[in-house]
Amino acid sequence: MDKIKEKNNININADTKTDCPCKRTSCERHGNCHACRAHHRSMKKLVLTACERLEAKKQKQKRPPIL
Repeated sequence: MDKIKEKNNININADTKTDCPCKRTSCERHGNCHACRAHHRSMKKLVLTACERLEAKKQKQKRPPIL
């Protein structure tokens, strides 16, 4: 399987993921990272995928507090 590294440093499988963090399990793109990202990028308003939201949350928690 090919690994793809996105600019936000999320490693995803080229095919499907069994541990997809998206809570919309009935979505036809659930577990299919490429289709999900393509769908989100085609929207007029930038909507992050569940993977991207979780990664952003992790990065935000790592930042030191502003004094």
